Amino acid sequence: MTPLSQVVLSLGSNVPARHEMLMAGLVWLREHGLEGMRCSTLYTTPALHPGKPEYMNAVVAGSIALQRDVLNAALKRYEAACGRNDDMRCRGLVPIDIDIVMWNGAVLRNQDFQQQFFQIGWTQINNSHDATH
Repeated sequence: MTPLSQVVLSLGSNVPARHEMLMAGLVWLREHGLEGMRCSTLYTTPALHPGKPEYMNAVVAGSIALQRDVLNAALKRYEAACGRNDDMRCRGLVPIDIDIVMWNGAVLRNQDFQQQFFQIGWTQINNSHDATH
């Protein structure tokens, strides 16, 4: 049995159904083994690239009994199943983006970690015991 690892994920979407996409992503994470889930509120942030739609974001922390590469591969398959493809990328649209930002306390994606879209949610789940869904 794989030991539990602590993971912090960044979720984002900038399509018209972004709220639904994030909610479905949270359900998917729970159904795929994320335990003790702590989730920020859903909040909007401006796009990093001018002229693109604003994002809805969330940050989720929890424990999972998957290896990091296995979880990452599953996340990328989920993104593709939700319509994340080259055509959408060319149009600047992101149906769902779920990235592993931290793993067992180590920051893996420092650029994401420093961005407002992550820090808003990260601050929420670290400062509130009521941010659990």
